[in-house]
Amino acid sequence: MSILDAQLESGKNSTWLSLPATAEQLNKALLDINALDKDYAITDCRTSLNLPIEQAVIGSDINMANYLAARLAELPQVQLDKMAAVMETPDALANIEQMIDFTYNTDFFVLIPDVSNTEDLARYYIFESGMVEMPSQWKGAIDLYAFGTNLEEQEKGLYTQKGYLLPSGDQWREVVEKTGIVPPEYRIDNYLKNAEISTEQNYNQIDGIINNEGQGRADLTDGQTHEEIMELAPETLQKSEKPSILGQLKKAQESIAKPDKTGEKKPPDLDL
Repeated sequence: MSILDAQLESGKNSTWLSLPATAEQLNKALLDINALDKDYAITDCRTSLNLPIEQAVIGSDINMANYLAARLAELPQVQLDKMAAVMETPDALANIEQMIDFTYNTDFFVLIPDVSNTEDLARYYIFESGMVEMPSQWKGAIDLYAFGTNLEEQEKGLYTQKGYLLPSGDQWREVVEKTGIVPPEYRIDNYLKNAEISTEQNYNQIDGIINNEGQGRADLTDGQTHEEIMELAPETLQKSEKPSILGQLKKAQESIAKPDKTGEKKPPDLDL
């Protein structure tokens, strides 16, 4: 299974498309369900990631779903675990736009793995984090529960199956939820043009209608042959003799060079 598989459905036909995908792959999937020029929808979803994202993808736009899959494919496992932890909390990402925005805000949260309760949290800070500087014999005398409870109150953290999750203090950047824009590199909805390029016999007819014929030139001969037209109207096929401009210029130069009887030079007459 890929990062994300989306079921595309049109009428009674359906097929699965692995995301992230290309426009050509979407084009093939839509050809399979006869939906190149028809409405279709994402009606089901499955993922190889341990993330509850299916319901957000179902019914979403194919470009947005492809955007999410492409962004998730770029995240290392530690960030995917962090996203899974966020999805367990009241701050759970509510829609596909917020899920995409998370991929741009992975530093907004801090996840401490394998910390599942108050005393685990205290032990981590005292013995592993390097943040508590005191002789080791003193560390053993600290009340773990009291120390951990104090940390929980200050940090506003929560325990998840992936560990202890707390906000880092960074500012959250709204990238997609605010604009709703899918960047061109993640869009795959230009399938109709790709379909024409792959099947069109007349490449002058890339117009949204697959394999249509271009308009031929009008037949003004009414089916007559060249010989028949010559007999009916030979003058229409004969080349008209136009006066030579070069010849007229030559005559003009001669007339300028030769004065008339009065001794004055006349301007040339050019019949253009």
